[in-house]
Amino acid sequence: PRFRIYTADSRTTFGKYFLGLINYIPHQTVFNKKAVVDRCGFFREDLRCVMDVEMWLRIKDKTRWLFFDRVIANYRQHADAQSSGPKNQVFNQQESYRIHRKYLNIFSFGLFVVFDFILKIKNKEKRL
Repeated sequence: PRFRIYTADSRTTFGKYFLGLINYIPHQTVFNKKAVVDRCGFFREDLRCVMDVEMWLRIKDKTRWLFFDRVIANYRQHADAQSSGPKNQVFNQQESYRIHRKYLNIFSFGLFVVFDFILKIKNKEKRL
């Protein structure tokens, strides 16, 4: 990550709280112990785009997790991508908001909406 803020982990209150506001953990780079899955469950396959986000929100306060500054996986984004493609943006945002509303209190959900809006603006600026 370019910003140190994205390296926060469960050793800090900020790390656990911040994970509820911004999904900064790419699921391709996560290794879970079997005990975590046994206790908290798998990814929800009924979701289309926020399976990882839903799992992080569900387990963030029940588990310990650490950040390691290593490249574990690379990926590419393309126009037809399920989670980042333009044709899926409206559905993905609705699903994301529904999941965050389920797990966050009203104040945290409001902060999530603000952060989400800011990130969308910044991502549009990068594309221009």
